[in-house]
Amino acid sequence: MTRRTLNNLKPLTNLLKLKRIATIDIETISYTDGVQIPVMLTAYVQGKIIQQHLSTFMLNGESIEVGINNMFKTFLDQFLVEAYNHVVYLHNLGMFDGYILVPALYDYFESLKDIKVLIDADHKYILVKLTKVKIEFKDSLRILPMSLESLASTYNIKGKTEPYNVKWQDLTFHLNNNPLKPTEDWIRFKLYADQDVISLYKIMIKTQNWCYSEFQTDLALTFSTASLAIRVYRTKFLPETDLDKSLVNGKIVSQFPLINSWLDTIIRKAYYGGSTDYFKLYGENLHYYDVNSLYPAAMKLGVPGQFQRTNTEIDSLENFYGYVEAKIVYNGDEIPLLPYRNFDGSLIYPKGEWIGLYFSEELKEVVKYGYTVLPIKGYEFEKIMPFNNYVDYFYELKNTSTGFERTLNKLLLNTLYGYFGRSITVNQPLTCEESELDKLILMEVVDNYRPLGIKGYLVLLKTNLSKTQITEINKAVGGTGKGRKALVTSNVAVAAAVTANARVIMIKYKRLPNNTLFYTDTDSIFLQKPLDPNLCNSKLGFMKDELSGKVIDKAYFLGIKQYCYTYYDHSNTLYTKSVFAGVKRDSLSLDDFKQMSKGAIMTIEGEGQTFYRNFVKHTITVSKTPTRIIKRNCDKNLSVDNNFIPPTIDLKYVDYTAKVEKLATMVINKIIRKFNNIKKRLFI
Repeated sequence: MTRRTLNNLKPLTNLLKLKRIATIDIETISYTDGVQIPVMLTAYVQGKIIQQHLSTFMLNGESIEVGINNMFKTFLDQFLVEAYNHVVYLHNLGMFDGYILVPALYDYFESLKDIKVLIDADHKYILVKLTKVKIEFKDSLRILPMSLESLASTYNIKGKTEPYNVKWQDLTFHLNNNPLKPTEDWIRFKLYADQDVISLYKIMIKTQNWCYSEFQTDLALTFSTASLAIRVYRTKFLPETDLDKSLVNGKIVSQFPLINSWLDTIIRKAYYGGSTDYFKLYGENLHYYDVNSLYPAAMKLGVPGQFQRTNTEIDSLENFYGYVEAKIVYNGDEIPLLPYRNFDGSLIYPKGEWIGLYFSEELKEVVKYGYTVLPIKGYEFEKIMPFNNYVDYFYELKNTSTGFERTLNKLLLNTLYGYFGRSITVNQPLTCEESELDKLILMEVVDNYRPLGIKGYLVLLKTNLSKTQITEINKAVGGTGKGRKALVTSNVAVAAAVTANARVIMIKYKRLPNNTLFYTDTDSIFLQKPLDPNLCNSKLGFMKDELSGKVIDKAYFLGIKQYCYTYYDHSNTLYTKSVFAGVKRDSLSLDDFKQMSKGAIMTIEGEGQTFYRNFVKHTITVSKTPTRIIKRNCDKNLSVDNNFIPPTIDLKYVDYTAKVEKLATMVINKIIRKFNNIKKRLFI
């Protein structure tokens, strides 16, 4: 282990016993200003339904607030006994149910220490833990990212037989229906809630049993699809695929490394993500292809292992493996291949000169296509191949399994690499009394906080910040915080290498001789001519024809995630497919894109509802989805022949802009942080 690595990824042993599972559903309605309030609490635990309805607690003229508090108290009095030592799933705990459930739990328990929470950077609940009764609330949506209806169909489980009735959104309906003397309409509402918790329970149990029978791991120990994937990997594949092992205290310890904040801060600059770009405005008779499991294929090309050294004398890229800070020069006429991150965080693929940090294998590839790479400094790693068995295993199962098993195999195949790209800067929640809050703000790096009535505050502290980040924050708020450390199973060097390998795979399709490229998404391309059949088959990393031999009749490409195409099927029926970020897929016509290509601005009426979360107030507000204005992306200029002109980077301009940007950021951040602290204190 080098001085720079934090820890090593360790194998996991097989489990002997599974944790027990329960489920909860919270039915809400819109109240004043669209704020959601609960009207029905339903749980399925140990084979029975536990349920409470708001109307039961408002028979004597109680207020809404009192009725809700009494409903939760009665529900929790029974549920916490039945669900002792259970993992309880709610489908969307993070973004919805948690904002209803957690305030009720803080009201119910006398001591703040009885509740532990885990909240991500977007203020979504990952875990709510009740220490005394050994109950953990988790979000099933983070593990199975599909609607409950879709999951019921995939798992062949009876789901909702009762459609949602809009009258159930009316508070009067609930106040006029006494569960002791239920009407027919109220019975249907109850059935709707019952079906939710029962179907979710069956889905989670089926998934838990599958995980145990296949991999001897417990679903209930995980928090997301990616954490399930890493648990499966560590249980069944890590010991077999990592050949470099050492014996520590009589136990086999994998040398798969986890890097610390120093190295993470540097390498994260090279974590660019997928390659998406647009090149021509309009095309006819095009061909559309997609790579078979691009990222899993990229995982098999190798990733960085142990960090070796910082190298300021790189004689040849060919003899170097790792990450390179380099001066990049490209002024060719062909499509640019290397990404550049703007100051606003957006990615472009430019020409010109600039300095950036890139994975060595990507730099080796672009040199073949006319790029000049002048290394400045390198961060050298050993090369390891830890994922081959894992990828081969799940790719085969994805192609041969059916039903829910295929869904799970596909999720496990595609989500493992992303686990290593997780930010090591995480929120550490803690509770405190009001008298302690001001001290925390000055002595710690506080992300946010919210009041818990007279009991105190829930405070989110940032962890694993670099020394530079901590210094800048202290200057901005006048604090003296030193920052906190938390162990995070992460290695951005692995994730950045996988995404770079994926871009390398796509490069050859961007520079095909005599075949014009119109648009490329992360794993797909639109070409003027068909690909060589030798490049298309069902094998990992090869292309497949997305339209199964059919040719695109007409297509417009207005920008990243802005395209539309039409094609005829074998019965000569015309189909239109459209993608526009933020707009319902396939809802726009080819003529809509044609008009926008000429500069037209379109108004899209909002459909459905939009949910808004307020962390400080801990409320969910629902309102009609607002009207949107959409138009063609103008990040690139158009030439007379409808080609998009790549942007050009000037190194002198970049250096000057960087200095101005840094100075402006320091001043603005200082003002913003002080304003935000005042705003939070006022709970606006």
